[in-house]
Amino acid sequence: MKVKWDKADLSKYTEIINEGLITSLQDINTKDDIETGFHDITAVITKATNEIAQKPKTRKNKPKLKVMSDEILKAIRNKKSAFYYWKAKGRPTDCLDPFLLEKKITTQELRKTCRLEVAQKRIQERNEIIEASSSNKTLFYKLINKQRGKLSRRIDELNVGDNIYNTPEQIMEGWKIHFGQLAENTLDENFDSNYLKTTENEYKNIIELCNNLYQNAVSYVKWDNSFSEDYFKIEQGVRQGGTLSADLYKLYINPLLNFLCDSGLGGKIGNINCCAPTCADDVALLACNPLDIQTMVDIAVDFSKREGYHLQPSKSVILPVKSKAKTIETNLGFWKLNDTVMPVVDKASHIGITRSQNNSAQTTVDENLKKTRRAIYSLMGTGLHGENGLDPETSIAMLRTYILPILTYGLEIVIPKGKILDNLQIQYKKLLKQILSLNINVADPAVYLISGLLPIEAEIHLKSFHCLEILQEQIKTHLSGS
Repeated sequence: MKVKWDKADLSKYTEIINEGLITSLQDINTKDDIETGFHDITAVITKATNEIAQKPKTRKNKPKLKVMSDEILKAIRNKKSAFYYWKAKGRPTDCLDPFLLEKKITTQELRKTCRLEVAQKRIQERNEIIEASSSNKTLFYKLINKQRGKLSRRIDELNVGDNIYNTPEQIMEGWKIHFGQLAENTLDENFDSNYLKTTENEYKNIIELCNNLYQNAVSYVKWDNSFSEDYFKIEQGVRQGGTLSADLYKLYINPLLNFLCDSGLGGKIGNINCCAPTCADDVALLACNPLDIQTMVDIAVDFSKREGYHLQPSKSVILPVKSKAKTIETNLGFWKLNDTVMPVVDKASHIGITRSQNNSAQTTVDENLKKTRRAIYSLMGTGLHGENGLDPETSIAMLRTYILPILTYGLEIVIPKGKILDNLQIQYKKLLKQILSLNINVADPAVYLISGLLPIEAEIHLKSFHCLEILQEQIKTHLSGS
């Protein structure tokens, strides 16, 4: 370490040396003691030097240029040449000095050229988005996803079990441990081992079909465009994020749904049992009788023990919904999952729709507005911000493709009315005016005429009609099949 002795604290240096010598020069009687004392004195001098040495200034690396072109290279050469002659003339500081003026002019020209190239690149990217929005939908989605903000994919801290991971390398290792535990074949004392043995013959045909997918299958963790160094084996369950994973899991969970329907418990629409609406592993049990709920929970627990998987206690909750129908009063802690009391909550999410005790429409609209804001922020980098952004046609296309489905998700099921719908319309019209760079006082019909979009209430009605059409098609298919 280089020390500037003219600026160093010599008194402090002398004090540290004296204290070290007093300790190091005691009890020197043999040759080995002399050698040890010599090393101790060297350590004392090193310590004293480090104490008084000035800490080196950490130099921040200059940000790299976002673009590079022949014009920028030429501007860089001119700037370096002007700096060289200014330095050779002794770094004059006179504001009228020609070498200093030349250095400032070349620096300004370099910055101006960089700004022009960045602006030109931005315009080129927006033109590609504008052209792709009408001619090539695949390229359009690719360009949008490339320029979307990465904030939604960032994780600063990951908790796995009792461990906390902070750095990108640790987070990747944490994901690997988490998914590796899910894929590890484990046997629990509560599992029905006899049933597991009897079912082995039933899925041999399925295993033969899926051999290419899951025999000796392994998985890696991809995080922040990099892969984990080691892999983990897929010994049970389905591959996380696989193309067929959702369909394969539906086959796996279908017997449980058959058991629940055949039990005759839970909610019904006419004579149709609808006690367990399900999407993959997201199952909701519906019933007016609390005893039916507990019985269906026990059926699900028994099925999990036979099939060899664990239910998530933190995600298994009870949501009482107020209705005009009379229900049986229950005590606190009535519902249990594996002898663990299931928590009673005031709201819960099922297939992305937030249900609450009193007003599911309000909670769903609030969640949709939060998700919509995050989606808009992530698309600002593409130019979806109104003034000085993308042209109105492309902006409306992006709004219809990325924003509107998030804003109206689930509202054909829990249809908002009254003040809830009014608040949703206000937020929707405000968003349209910002994207189209219109004044806040512009009449609502003008906004819809310019954008070509329908009011939010009409969008919800269209989704409701589409949902009804799907149900009717399902009924026709069911009747024709029976």
